[in-house]
Amino acid sequence: MYVCRVRVRHRDIVVVELPLIVDFHTEREVHDAVLDALTGDCRHLVLSLEHTRDFDSSGLNLLLGIRRHTKDHDISLSLTDLPPFIAKMLSITRTDTVLAIHPTILEAIHAANSATSQDQPMVREGPITSNRTWI
Repeated sequence: MYVCRVRVRHRDIVVVELPLIVDFHTEREVHDAVLDALTGDCRHLVLSLEHTRDFDSSGLNLLLGIRRHTKDHDISLSLTDLPPFIAKMLSITRTDTVLAIHPTILEAIHAANSATSQDQPMVREGPITSNRTWI
């Protein structure tokens, strides 16, 4: 079992790993957990899909909902480590034209804030604490 968790906090950047399953049954919980990870000083959110193996149209809805929230709060959003089937889904739906996609987390961090990405050590964190049950 794999849970949504904050992987890195670095200055105003938060990197969140999405869970193994992002579907109709988990969309709301994942959405809430990602938004819970955003702190007041977050200006860049990076979502890693490296471990995501089950992703359907609800996952697409999740990404667009998070994009809407980040845009409303002046936070940039990047996706990284897309499995081929998710990259294909984003391409078919043309969602890849509205979401920033980078091959790796480091490239997303560099694109988000290259001037400060080396200033402070990155803080690695564990699972996002939430009152919700993960599948």
